[in-house]
Amino acid sequence: MKCVPCIMLSLVFLAYGMTAMAYEKKPYRHIAVLGADFHVSNGDNKTSPLILYHYFMENFSNPNLYAQYTLKTTSFFFILGYKTDDYFAGIRPELKWITWGAYRAYTEGENFDERTYKSQTAGAELFYERYAGRFVTLRLGYQPDYHFYIENKGTTIDLPTNHSEHNLRAELSLGKITSSDLNRVRHGFIVKGMYQYTGRQGYGTFEDMPLVTRDDSSIDTTHKIYLDLGACYAFSNQINIQLDGMAGIHDGVDRNNAEQIGYINSRHAAVGGYYSTEFYHNRYVVGKLQIGFPVPLWDMRLQPGFNVLYMPKNNEVVGVEHYPKTVYKSVSLGWSFKMADVLPFFINYAYGMDADRKGEKGNHEIQAFIIMALGKN
Repeated sequence: MKCVPCIMLSLVFLAYGMTAMAYEKKPYRHIAVLGADFHVSNGDNKTSPLILYHYFMENFSNPNLYAQYTLKTTSFFFILGYKTDDYFAGIRPELKWITWGAYRAYTEGENFDERTYKSQTAGAELFYERYAGRFVTLRLGYQPDYHFYIENKGTTIDLPTNHSEHNLRAELSLGKITSSDLNRVRHGFIVKGMYQYTGRQGYGTFEDMPLVTRDDSSIDTTHKIYLDLGACYAFSNQINIQLDGMAGIHDGVDRNNAEQIGYINSRHAAVGGYYSTEFYHNRYVVGKLQIGFPVPLWDMRLQPGFNVLYMPKNNEVVGVEHYPKTVYKSVSLGWSFKMADVLPFFINYAYGMDADRKGEKGNHEIQAFIIMALGKN
């Protein structure tokens, strides 16, 4: 993994909240999502609000100027850039008030307070996207971040007061997937990849043990590779088959910067039916198969699916406390419609049959939200 910067230019995932291709103008100026995600099991079930608001500004006197505000449940960012049919360049300042890390740390469905802490992050990304036709995109980014930690009385982790980071990213996308019908129907094929390098100053870290001080352990550099594969086919009768694969290979990670695997809307390794911080691992593979079909009432669609997560037994994040299984499965069902043929409403259900909840198996995850769009561009 130490030579990764020399051999990887990239391959996968940008996702949730990312900017559009330069030649795709947003149909609406305002898009809002409001809802909640909650769990039903024998564990410490939490309810998380879902908040997402986009404001797209593309009606400048100069048609190449682009601006965007985005508010999420845990962060806010602003984009100001210049785009053409060949490239898109700009700056993306961001503030996170619940950052990546052990905001929650679950063991068999019970939150481990001694490994729970909170921190905030402020930073700004400088990015450049280059397009080769409509099917190849290369994205380069540099983002300095400043992390600061609020008072965490319950944790046994030896946290620093603050630390800074420098992140370098290279991303490559080959192919194209088009979406329609509120993103419920997708068609096409795409391979994506991302390589990210992170260098830290003043971090000092911990291993997944009761307590290891910063003098005993430190992670100054982290390498992450993300890989995605998407293959979708939409038949003329609006039946849609979607196959997605995701993988991650990381080096230099602990609970503060490892991928949080699980939860329907995880940043990358989404496996419905598990907690947002159910698993931490330096290597994983996720496979998802979904079949969607229309129902002739209020523009309704049903989309059952099956998800599989594989993690090798050797886990550099969790350390000596390996997870009891290497394969975790879940089933899912998406139900969406337009209330009174007007307001889009989504309910996503997933059941993690391998979730361990204080000695009992199974976890139900339910996510419900509405989408509102105003102001046509």
